[in-house]
Amino acid sequence: MFIRSFLMASLLAVSSSAQSLEEIFKEGKASGQLRAFWFDGDRELRDDRTALTVGGILSYQTAFVEGFRGGVSFFSSNGVFPVTRMPYSGQTHNLNLDGSSINTLAEAYLQYTGFDTSITYGRQRLDLPLANDYYNRMLPNSFEALSIQNRSLSHTLLKAAYITGWKYKGSDTFVSPTYSLGIDRDIAVLGAVYTPELSLKIELYDTYVRDVMNAPYFQIIDNDIWTF
Repeated sequence: MFIRSFLMASLLAVSSSAQSLEEIFKEGKASGQLRAFWFDGDRELRDDRTALTVGGILSYQTAFVEGFRGGVSFFSSNGVFPVTRMPYSGQTHNLNLDGSSINTLAEAYLQYTGFDTSITYGRQRLDLPLANDYYNRMLPNSFEALSIQNRSLSHTLLKAAYITGWKYKGSDTFVSPTYSLGIDRDIAVLGAVYTPELSLKIELYDTYVRDVMNAPYFQIIDNDIWTF
């Protein structure tokens, strides 16, 4: 259902332009990352853990059409040899919990850019304090969401997101963002990033999950403090 809705929205955006499908895709941009990850661990009171995985990310973005463009990314992580299962260690996050490979369409979105605003709908990576891609192993997290960024205020980036699904980096399946709590709730986020100068950044966010939490977040990064 999600992919079908995305494709229908993309076709509507394309049909409103005089450009041909050939031009739209010909002027698009493809990119890729090939990665390999080796892990070998031995910790007291834990099972020995060994893993070697290969894979990466293959992405494609169409050219802009009247401010619209589409994008997709395929995520892949594959074990090279039998891997010790690690249900409690939390060390690799490179494969599904059952040790099977991850091969999934992790990004599939329609994006509009104009009037100092970018609106993205669909499967996408996010950069929010409590909902980010956490890209420290083979693959990042990705989300099913509507996200908005606006730069109409000087030195300020306004952010908002409504998240309905989440694909953990060690999984090939999108589930409710609160699946681990045994409930089904969406996540709403509002935030602002103020950068009056290159060395100073002030961030303020509020993350709301009905019946679960309302979490404000405040951070100041002043690089001059660490300059000697």
